[in-house]
Amino acid sequence: MSLYPLVQELKVLLDESDQFHSKLCGQAGITRNTLDRWLAGTSTPNIIDFTSLLEVMGYTLTIQRMP
Repeated sequence: MSLYPLVQELKVLLDESDQFHSKLCGQAGITRNTLDRWLAGTSTPNIIDFTSLLEVMGYTLTIQRMP
């Protein structure tokens, strides 16, 4: 199963991060198991949990109209 495109980007950010994934998950209010399922492609994140994790990592998700 291929990864959801946003999860592919998240994986890159996590690989570049020096913080422990379990710590980030705890701060974002999600379980490490949830993150593992996203990264394995067995689950797709909901927008609230996904943006919470991004914010803990110092990022924000924006929406932009396509031409």
